[in-house]
Amino acid sequence: MKVQLISKWAVSLFVSAISLSLLAQSENGIDAQFRGQQRDGAYTTQNPDADWASKSPQLLWKKNIGSGFSEVVVQGDVLYTTMAEKIDSLSGFEYLVACNALSGEQQWKVIIDSIFIDVDGWGDGSRSTPVVDGSMIYSVSANGKLTANHIKKGKQLWQRDLVVEFESMRPRWGFSSSPLIFNDQLIAEVGGKDGKAFVAFNKSNGETLWASGQGAAGYSSPMTINIEGEDQFLFLNGSTLWSYNVDGDTLWTYALPFRGLTAIPLQI
Repeated sequence: MKVQLISKWAVSLFVSAISLSLLAQSENGIDAQFRGQQRDGAYTTQNPDADWASKSPQLLWKKNIGSGFSEVVVQGDVLYTTMAEKIDSLSGFEYLVACNALSGEQQWKVIIDSIFIDVDGWGDGSRSTPVVDGSMIYSVSANGKLTANHIKKGKQLWQRDLVVEFESMRPRWGFSSSPLIFNDQLIAEVGGKDGKAFVAFNKSNGETLWASGQGAAGYSSPMTINIEGEDQFLFLNGSTLWSYNVDGDTLWTYALPFRGLTAIPLQI
């Protein structure tokens, strides 16, 4: 994965086009997450001068940081992402990395799991995008480790093993769903057995708050919406769209006419 930041004003343009990161807090207090403030892929902060035909932007830095598919998320002048590096053809590690957004200088790099090797040859390493909330950053490794780290030096505060603890089966192309923060809850698609497909964790200590639903882990990410004043969590799993309230109670489900969806559900 190669990160290229083109100019000081184009940092947000790059991030919005590639990872839709946050440069300011969203309404629910999340600093940076998958597809931006509302997880909808919309960039509305400003309209940069895009007349590159007459004046090309100045390249500030570029950096090779390893393999993976994680997006870049930005808080202030620091960018975060996950990536992996091989030791040999069968082993290596997945890392959570923090770099200065204006210089590319690495601030810290910590191991969050062993490397995921893609047997189909599409690419090894990370899949999910981390989420920054205050002084914490949360990530899901491709092999299924849910980890909370401090944003300053990357110190690990807690970790849950989805495969061991919830008997989740690792998806063919790795755990790819990006976690969601809502108030004190960290919401994740776990794919666990016995009604533990979708789980809410206490974001401070990692304890399980509630678990519900059936189905193996897929490649879509959870979304929060509000319908008639009620907050809801949406999960797109298999061929079913699931809705839960903040206590983990099922509100409604909808059977879709197709399977294998990877897109995030949106409220229009």
